[in-house]
Amino acid sequence: MTIDVTWLGAAAGPSFVVAMNTHSVDLDGVDLRQLASLRVDKGPALQPSGWDAPKGGHHRSGTLTFPTAGADGTPTISAGVNNVELVIRDVAGVPERTFTWST
Repeated sequence: MTIDVTWLGAAAGPSFVVAMNTHSVDLDGVDLRQLASLRVDKGPALQPSGWDAPKGGHHRSGTLTFPTAGADGTPTISAGVNNVELVIRDVAGVPERTFTWST
C-alpha cells in the first residue's frame, strides 16, 4: 500500500492532497478525519476539519484539511512556521506514517 501526500503550500494553509493506492485493502472505510493529525513546529496535534475523498475501493484520493486558525485566532500556518508534520495512523496495518515539510 502506498500513501502519497502533497502539501499545497503555506499560501494554501493546512490543506493536503492525499492519494492512497493498494491491491489488498478496501479503502472506502478509511476516514482520515479520524486517523490523521497535524503538528506545526512540534506544537499540539490538530485534528482535521475535512476529508473530501470520493469512494474508490483500492484507489482513493482527496483533500485533507485542518482548521486555518486555532481557538485563540492564531493562524495554524504563519510566516514564522518552520516545520509541518502530518501523521496518518492505522491504515492497512501500519501503525503510523509521518510526512514532514520544511517551510
